Amino acid sequence: LSWGDRLSRGLVEKLLQNSGFEKSYFHGDFLAGAQGALHHIASQTNALREGQNSFQSAVVEDALRRVFTDAAVSLEDSDLEIVWNIEDIAVAELADIHLLCGMRRSAGLPDVKGENSAGSHFRSIYAGHTVVLQGERRAATAQDWFGGMSSGVTVFADAHVTCRQTVMLRRRGAGEVLLGDYQEAAVHKLRLEAELESVPSEVTGRALRFDEDRGWLVADLNNSLAGNCPAAHLE
Repeated sequence: LSWGDRLSRGLVEKLLQNSGFEKSYFHGDFLAGAQGALHHIASQTNALREGQNSFQSAVVEDALRRVFTDAAVSLEDSDLEIVWNIEDIAVAELADIHLLCGMRRSAGLPDVKGENSAGSHFRSIYAGHTVVLQGERRAATAQDWFGGMSSGVTVFADAHVTCRQTVMLRRRGAGEVLLGDYQEAAVHKLRLEAELESVPSEVTGRALRFDEDRGWLVADLNNSLAGNCPAAHLE
């Protein structure tokens, strides 16, 4: 690994362990959750053809839910429907973890501080991760990184899930299959998102804590939203 890669990995491991995640979590429970999330998405996709008006899921981020709902509406307007059956999951692997420091999706952009003018937020990269900053444009430093934690951190963890699946495009009502695809080893990329809140700490003054009430959300599937980063609109 290069020096930059080692620094990036070290930041992730240290931050997540300090936030309460066991070192083995992302190679165990997290991957089991990613497999369950893929089954859930397929199930909700199939529910859309059974009269459900919108993609309803508390574990799928709003923008991604709209993608599924809009696709279902478009198919219905054409008198078509999708059937997606996941028959077996062979393997799930952790692909990458990316951190967004200084912003949580649920809280939005942090308040402008000091003499910074409204709309002065921008993003920069530090050790391979994204930092939301204010004021004069600059390259992010370690001080920016640690200072940004006061506004919380968004964690993006990517999992590659390999499954045996069948996907069919059918005509609604008649059930006529227009197109069908069967794959023994279809690979899906799921991006799951969690938030770390900044909370008071008797030891360090402030600490990051996993937001268990919000939990993990599926933020993107197969890069349909280009990662769905809440700071993507910032330059």
